[in-house]
Amino acid sequence: MNSQEMSFPSARKRARGLLDMLYTPSELAQELGVTTAQLETYQTQGLPTYAADSHWFHGATVAAWFAAQPKAKPKRMGEGQAYCVKCKCVVELHQPTVTRKYGVKMLVASCPHCGAQVQRGVR
Repeated sequence: MNSQEMSFPSARKRARGLLDMLYTPSELAQELGVTTAQLETYQTQGLPTYAADSHWFHGATVAAWFAAQPKAKPKRMGEGQAYCVKCKCVVELHQPTVTRKYGVKMLVASCPHCGAQVQRGVR
């Protein structure tokens, strides 16, 4: 996942707080927590400017554009994978053990990156 894919959901959340005023590209990038290069990419995807030849952005229009963009569907993990909360990534389960926790069957293994315990519920 590249940095643009990661920043779009956070930019979508931050866009809700934009004021009904004009922003320069650097101001808007700072408000959304993205780079000006990512703003240019959003422009090629249809992010509206204040006027056709303008480099100004209207806050309410930008917020409406972000709200209208379709949300990405979450990706499902594979059978032998789990999410490591410490590393914040999906890892492969190596030599998992099957245990029961709170009446749910769990695969338990250690993260190959940081060594923390990772768990995954199974049916």
